[in-house]
Amino acid sequence: KNEKELNETGAAMAEAIKKVHGKEYENIPSWQLYPTSGTASDWYFDPDKTPLSYTFELRPLPSSRNGFQLPADEIKATGEENYAAALVFAKEAWSIYQQGMKK
Repeated sequence: KNEKELNETGAAMAEAIKKVHGKEYENIPSWQLYPTSGTASDWYFDPDKTPLSYTFELRPLPSSRNGFQLPADEIKATGEENYAAALVFAKEAWSIYQQGMKK
């Protein structure tokens, strides 16, 4: 129902991340990352009541030998990148909320 908004917001979040330190994140559904079920985005998503639901992934890539254990020198940069994406998400969520209030 709202695939366009999900894709546009996800692309804007990925672009915000890239602007911080040049790191590229993929804008894909969380179920395409790796097998999982019952995740937060599964439970929160409702196109009529909660139209945006995302899984925020952190460095490094899932193919990394270290899994999700970041080297200490990447922790701050990862936080800065995800903060930029969270601001984009919050702005878009607020806009959608305000549009819904006008209906």
